[in-house]
Amino acid sequence: MTVKKDNSHMEEVFMDEVQEILHNKAVSLINELNSKVVEREELSAILVLTIFSAQNIFLIGKPGVAKTKLLKAVMNSVKDATKFSHLMMHDTKTKALFGERIITPNGDIVHNKDYTLLTADFVFLDEIWKAKSEVNNGLLGIMSEDREYHPEGAPPVKVPLKTLFGASNELPTAEVLGALNDRFLFRMVVERIREDENFYDMVQGNIDSSSDVETELYLDDIEFVSKVACETIELKDEIVKSFTELKNKLIHEENIEVSDRRLVGAIRTVMRVSAYLNGRKEVDESDFLLLNHIIWNDYDEKEKLKKAIFRHLFSTPQYAQKLLKNAEDEFSKLNTAKQSHLNDFLTKKIVVPVSELEEYYSLHIKMTKDLINALYHNYNSYIVSILELEERNRRIRKMAEDNIFTTTQEDHIFDEEFVLSVNKTIKNYRNLISYLEDFVGHCSDVRSYSEYDGR
Repeated sequence: MTVKKDNSHMEEVFMDEVQEILHNKAVSLINELNSKVVEREELSAILVLTIFSAQNIFLIGKPGVAKTKLLKAVMNSVKDATKFSHLMMHDTKTKALFGERIITPNGDIVHNKDYTLLTADFVFLDEIWKAKSEVNNGLLGIMSEDREYHPEGAPPVKVPLKTLFGASNELPTAEVLGALNDRFLFRMVVERIREDENFYDMVQGNIDSSSDVETELYLDDIEFVSKVACETIELKDEIVKSFTELKNKLIHEENIEVSDRRLVGAIRTVMRVSAYLNGRKEVDESDFLLLNHIIWNDYDEKEKLKKAIFRHLFSTPQYAQKLLKNAEDEFSKLNTAKQSHLNDFLTKKIVVPVSELEEYYSLHIKMTKDLINALYHNYNSYIVSILELEERNRRIRKMAEDNIFTTTQEDHIFDEEFVLSVNKTIKNYRNLISYLEDFVGHCSDVRSYSEYDGR
């Protein structure tokens, strides 16, 4: 289909249709991956996001938890891609991965790349941390944004790599592996099967055991999504500010060390690709949940990160309960003041001389208006804040549920008991405000005030 450059509406419609097609492909692949494994919904989604983002991912998990099966399946979905897999060993030779320089029959010295990862679009390296330092140094170059291999004494070699998948049953412990570890933008922990029912299905052979997939992706799809997402998906100021605020909390409050490269890669590429494949025009708060698979270095940090992101996005029950308690306490004080002081005025005005009634009237009305103002102030400070938090929670939870790459494990909505308590407090505030405003409205002058009986 040819799109005329001067017909912006047609071009926009065409681009929307392409976006929907690619969204459907992403959803189809996620569903197909999930049909081949159990309890891997999050991993399936992140693997699909990884290849569309052209990023690298590291999987950690015990042997036999379907890491390799899923990786092969997602690589097989890209029909025209060249794949390379290798089991890393302590004695893995550099030439096994990167080839070597050879002398041709003509006497020329060339770098032989045949059957190496230098020609691959997707690379899977199992037991990634076992290789020697010279192998790791080579991997650093091809995993960088430049995607280049730097052979000793020769010009850099450009590689077509889109995604490097690494796997191991352990996290790297040696400091020298820090740089290589940082090149894996995504990090996923793959656990053993938890539910007996799912284990039963595996034993009975009810799960598809093949790594073949019917969903068809092509390298052009990946390159198109990466390019268009970064060029067209909007990063609004409030999203960038919120991201920066979260980043500062992680660094200064949670003591989680994260490189600028990972942060920038997350927000400028991954979150935009997520938005694009979700059919959106902009990054939203649900994309922040993807950071759970990006910004952590060990298991302790992983848990701290999850809680920090949760607190940043959703109001916690403890905070909401505190607001409600403040609202209830302040209401109790003001209601007591109304009972003790205002009723006292109503009693005393009966015996007050007519000459002093004007002064009593002014004082009584002023105190009543002060109470009304205090009630409105507390209502706006506490009750409105609670309602806004509840609405924000619902809105972000809905975003997360609609996001094909995120899952919500926890209930971020206030429970029924809490909602009932809030509604009761709202009613108390409104009834007291209504009573006091009726009083002020009825007592428009001294005469009407003198006739008012408090009912």
